[in-house]
This record gives sequence, C-alpha cells and structure tokens, in this order.
Amino acid sequence: MSIRTHLITALLAATLCGGAFVTGSFGKSPVAHSQTSLQLIDEFGPGLGSEERSARFDALFSELGFYEKVRKNSPSIGYVLVYCGKVCRYGEVEAHIRGIELKMHAREVPRSRMRIVAAGYRDKLTIELWIASDNKAAPVPTPALNIKQVTFAKPTRRIVEAYDCCDSPYYLWKVFRP
Repeated sequence: MSIRTHLITALLAATLCGGAFVTGSFGKSPVAHSQTSLQLIDEFGPGLGSEERSARFDALFSELGFYEKVRKNSPSIGYVLVYCGKVCRYGEVEAHIRGIELKMHAREVPRSRMRIVAAGYRDKLTIELWIASDNKAAPVPTPALNIKQVTFAKPTRRIVEAYDCCDSPYYLWKVFRP
C-alpha cells in the first residue's frame, strides 16, 4: 500500500470514528481575528508520561471553565493541535487523538467546546493546547515539514495513547462510544 493510500485510510477512519480531523478557517491568518483572543496555553512533546499529560489537559479544561459552574456558559473553545514527528509511525496521530477523546469523555467535557486537529509534521511529536475566545477564531497550524520530508515507520502498536493517569486506555476505548 502506498503512503497516499495509508493517509486516505487514516483520514477516513478518523472521520468515521468521531470526526477527529477538523477543517475550517485554517488558511486564514490569526491577525484577521484581532477582536478575538487566541492564546497558546501549553505545548509539549513526546517525553511526557500519562500523568503529566493528564495534568496539562486538566489545566486546559479548568481554563475553559469546565470544572466551574459559573463559567460553563463561556463561549471559549479549546483547540488541540497534534503534529507528528519527522519519523512518524502509521496511526500515531490517530492514537493520540483517541487518547484525547477518551480524556474529554472521562472529564465530561462537551465535544462542542473542543476541536482536535491533525496539524501536520514537525521535527518531533508536538501537542499544542489553545483557547479561542469564541468560535470565529482558530489557531493556524504551523507545520515545519512537508510530508515528503517525513519517514513513515511501522504501524504503532498502541491503538490509544494514554492521556489519563488512572484508567487503562484500552479498557476505556472498548466502552467509549463517540
């Protein structure tokens, strides 16, 4: 199977499994949204364990007001941009997206207030956490590599990448229904 076929299959699978890939105003400059606030909350790479990832996502959810009844009606939207590294395993981005979806489900985060984006390729795996003050602004992905510069390795063994410290992601994935 060619790389193109693998990518099309991955896009189709992600779309059928809950629409993890988001399209929209990514070709537009964030400067065009000067009335709205777009803020990078956190950025991290592959060296973190599930406990540290869980804490960073909990901080994002707290900033969005998901843990406070007073701010629950806020129009803010959370964005997660997932970049694969220069050496990327087939299914690696999808495994991260599934783990993030499970984290959101476990914390009862409304799907309407979060967007998860497969953002392209960088030198190493990178996850960016953003907050937009409303639905009109979205962070523009900034990939550093073209797909021709990426080496694709064997498929990842992980179906789900852990983003929660306590529960097995494989058990959660079996019971999760997006």
